[in-house]
Amino acid sequence: MQQEKTTPSSSTLLTSEGSTGRRDQRQKELRHQQQQLLYKFRYQQNPISQFHHQYQPQAPSCEYTYRVDNPSGNRFADGVCAVTSRGGGGQGRISSSSISVHCRTPVHFPDQGKMSVKLKIREVKSPSSNSSATSTGGGGGCGQGSDGTPTSTCGATGAGTNVTSVGGLITLLLVIISLLGLLYHGQDMLVYYPQQPRNARIYVEMPSLLKLPYESSYLQTKDGTSIHVVLIKQPHYNFVNVPTVIFFHGNAGNIGHRLMNAYGLYTSLGCNVLMVEYRGYGKSHGTPSEIGLYQDAEAAMDYLLRQTQISRDKIIVFGRSLGGAVAIYLASHPYYTQHIHSVFIENTFTSLPEIGAIVIGIPIIGLLPYWCFKNQFPSIKRVPKITVPVMYLSGLTDNLIPPQMMKTLFEATQNPPMKRMALFDNGTHNETWLCPGYYECILNFITEVSKWRSTSALTNYSDVLTKIV
Repeated sequence: MQQEKTTPSSSTLLTSEGSTGRRDQRQKELRHQQQQLLYKFRYQQNPISQFHHQYQPQAPSCEYTYRVDNPSGNRFADGVCAVTSRGGGGQGRISSSSISVHCRTPVHFPDQGKMSVKLKIREVKSPSSNSSATSTGGGGGCGQGSDGTPTSTCGATGAGTNVTSVGGLITLLLVIISLLGLLYHGQDMLVYYPQQPRNARIYVEMPSLLKLPYESSYLQTKDGTSIHVVLIKQPHYNFVNVPTVIFFHGNAGNIGHRLMNAYGLYTSLGCNVLMVEYRGYGKSHGTPSEIGLYQDAEAAMDYLLRQTQISRDKIIVFGRSLGGAVAIYLASHPYYTQHIHSVFIENTFTSLPEIGAIVIGIPIIGLLPYWCFKNQFPSIKRVPKITVPVMYLSGLTDNLIPPQMMKTLFEATQNPPMKRMALFDNGTHNETWLCPGYYECILNFITEVSKWRSTSALTNYSDVLTKIV
């Protein structure tokens, strides 16, 4: 064992001032004690190593520093070890390769007496990279170092390695669980944007801006949340006989940002328009969630069914983007099917996990099980349950939701009496309604469905896919 050299800046022993001979003699004694401590530590089989050292203070308030090297190659657990002593105190610090113990005697320590220092230090066993011979008998033997001294790579090494591996796996598992937890609880921030654009929760433009007659109401949902709706009505003489469109908007803004679109529906189709503001959006109370949005849709539908001045067999459900998923939920609900005239779905997704993988850019997200997602909106599973006429409106230049998802939904819609899909070459995600022929396409489908319902001449229509430039 090579003895560590002592320097004024990093000494192994600090003593009070005294004669040179006395100091040298004391240093020799402590060096010998250091060797004994190191020997005891190196051959300690238990991973908990205990040091117990007694020494005679040379003067009041003197200090001693011991440093124990680690030539065995084993790794100490980093940290600080406590030093307990009779009448005094101190502190020990552990590094990955050595142990330093610093003790200070009390100022009024008795002349006759000994300090007692006890350390308990945990060692993490690992194979020695410096040993020239290792055990080959199932971990029961020990190797020797290059200087001929025994090394501590005995049977405990394998056990220590196994413990380390298990600890690593547990850490990895905890990291994965934490990431999944963040993904689950942080989804709302990625799905709902009621604060955008700026002041969307403060200022909501009303139809009076466009000189449209309307009624503003607050509805109570099943869970007691108050949501804001606006019913834009046709003139009184025509109000009862025309269709009423329930408008479900996207994941940002409020109903005021869709007034021009509602105006186009109102004037081009000659219908009433009920604009629904989801919980947490615009003037509505509460916080948005998937189940919450479904309850908002049900409350809006129930509100129309309670109205005596509208035609309850001419309710049209319209949804764009996130609103398309809400509209699909309502159209697939068996209780409301009998009251729905037709459904229009514009630029929506197959499911939130699938579109999330595309938007975030991490394909593996789409492979995670559904229970990992707080918000799912599984429209692809619901469209087969739709039994009312449905039309898909797809903007082919949508850079947010791939148009292929609309085609997938169209193909999965197997049970309606008629279904159509209109493709708009220049239609973007939010502005497809500005494309030429947009309102004419909707009006033609409504007329076709009304004719079919009134005559019942045909039990089924063939699927039609129309491309509108």
